[in-house]
Amino acid sequence: MEREGVVAEYSIDVSYTRDENFKRWKYTSYNFTLAILTTPILVKAEEADRNGPTHMSLFDLYLDEVDETWTTHIAEFNYMIISAGHWVYRPAMFYKNHRLVDCRFCQIDNVNDLPKYYASRRVFQTAFRARKFQGYSICQDFCTTSF
Repeated sequence: MEREGVVAEYSIDVSYTRDENFKRWKYTSYNFTLAILTTPILVKAEEADRNGPTHMSLFDLYLDEVDETWTTHIAEFNYMIISAGHWVYRPAMFYKNHRLVDCRFCQIDNVNDLPKYYASRRVFQTAFRARKFQGYSICQDFCTTSF
């Protein structure tokens, strides 16, 4: 498609799966592939209690383990934009080495309730340490819900 000196190329869907959370589009004339790899939290997470202490799902977050559903796909890319942030407002139990260390909004005795920035910082540190990626990383720590 060309209009007033602007050339646009249509992409080719080269996804490995039909899952909308893992899509790839190839732009052949530019030798460029765009992919979206969706994960809820970037690190390993399990829903521990659907109703949770604040009537929102309570999650177990393993702050030192990446979520393999996205990290197994990143080795072939040169650039990676990591965008996340809404999950920090949800109740969560924080684990390191499979041991409970702290929480956010868990309302459990003898468990420290930490600010949202604690887990956010740990999750991004773990995500950026994904050993399979050797390219450039860009971080957008929060995106709007309308995006």
